[in-house]
Amino acid sequence: MSSTEIIKLLPEFKKKFFYNWGKEKIAYGVQRRDAKGIVGYDRKDGGAVTDTLLLQHFSQKVIQSRYYDYASLAILADWKIVKWICIDADTPVQIEAVHNKILPLLDGYGIKYLVEASREGRMHIWFFCSLSPEYAERFMLQVMTEAEEKTKDWEIYPLFHRRRAIIRIPGGYHFKSEQAHGFLIDGEEKLTPSEILTIINEAPIHYEANLPIRVVETHKRIDLGLRPEQK
Repeated sequence: MSSTEIIKLLPEFKKKFFYNWGKEKIAYGVQRRDAKGIVGYDRKDGGAVTDTLLLQHFSQKVIQSRYYDYASLAILADWKIVKWICIDADTPVQIEAVHNKILPLLDGYGIKYLVEASREGRMHIWFFCSLSPEYAERFMLQVMTEAEEKTKDWEIYPLFHRRRAIIRIPGGYHFKSEQAHGFLIDGEEKLTPSEILTIINEAPIHYEANLPIRVVETHKRIDLGLRPEQK
């Protein structure tokens, strides 16, 4: 897919994925791999996520340099409005809980979520919204409580102890997988940049009116800060 085609899809993607696009700088990181194969992030605090960075990400290619190879883009979404929520399922127990409990609960709320494939059968569950961080945490606490899961045992971005953590945006090359990953739609992985961007652009946005709070909140936020990402 050409850069011109990707650029045509970026404006709607940026409105859907970022808060106050173009008017503020955010923390972000670019996944890197050194000569020994160690994977980490080259983090920039208060930087600008440019179209050049997004084009590099959606090229799904490795950018080689003298000391590091670079790949996908990760961002820190510590904003006034939560634009999306991502549930990270890493372990076999979490993957089973997602399929058997969490996804049925999201279906019950009428949430149109996206399942992003990840390495070794892992997955990221995304849905788009427009919520205050406080309301988003209360709602996800409710979901996890109904699923009989504890939020402290999960990575739910950008909420709870992951408020200050960066997460890779969908569609980029993953060093640990040695490939890019896409969204699973009707059992088929949609992997091309145009498919991924179009799926995100067409995804509905969920508001407070669609996500009622039914339980009494007993959760108190614990900010553990940003630990080095290994995803």
